[in-house]
Amino acid sequence: MGPMRPLRAVRLSTLAIWLLPAVAAWPQETMYVTDVVQLGMHLAQDTSDEAFQNLVSGTEVTVLERATDFARIRTADGTEGWVRSFYLIAEQPARTRVAELEARVDSLEQENQAYFERFERYRGTLPWPWVLGAVVIALVGGFLAGYWWLDATIRRRYGGFKVY
Repeated sequence: MGPMRPLRAVRLSTLAIWLLPAVAAWPQETMYVTDVVQLGMHLAQDTSDEAFQNLVSGTEVTVLERATDFARIRTADGTEGWVRSFYLIAEQPARTRVAELEARVDSLEQENQAYFERFERYRGTLPWPWVLGAVVIALVGGFLAGYWWLDATIRRRYGGFKVY
């Protein structure tokens, strides 16, 4: 007879086989990787010293000087320092553009809501100056058209003479 497996090991492996489908069906949380980068700004050109300021993704900078892998920059508040140049890009990052577009959408939604409220306020009302103008034009036009028709009918009946 060969060596016997301990009873406890057999029970644990059987338990693991039974629990494997339950563990596989365990609810999992979906996460996304962020695009946030913090770029350290240094006093030394080779960035060998400790960073004195961190720039977050989307910070606008002006490049003053370029070295092989480094660039001397100036931030909007006038702070100057050195950073690694391959972290600098010509276009705004997607995160910054999306934030600007979301702000624009929010302002347009507010403007749209104001128009909708204004439309609801004036629903069922008539612009009285326009209505009165249209009535006057219709009356004057009707009077002139009736006068022309009456004149044409009388002239036709009496051989071109006006007889009233």
